[in-house]
Amino acid sequence: GTADVTIDPVGAVATDAGIQTLNANPAGGSWSGTSTDGTFDPSIGVGFYDVTYTVDFGNGCIKEDTITIEVVPPGDPCTGITP
Repeated sequence: GTADVTIDPVGAVATDAGIQTLNANPAGGSWSGTSTDGTFDPSIGVGFYDVTYTVDFGNGCIKEDTITIEVVPPGDPCTGITP
């Protein structure tokens, strides 16, 4: 009887887009991977980065969700992202 753990999807992000705030449910979990505080900095460079959100519901019930964030060059014509 525990809630599902989810991270809102993040589309492709340009390297110059600035710090991205990640959203996950339910509140109170912990971040790991490329984010340890619920934010993601695309200036890390072009590539694919995994972020995991984990919630410990107690009694040995731990659930997590992982997303992959794609970082692209600024103004990449393939993604339609413009600076």
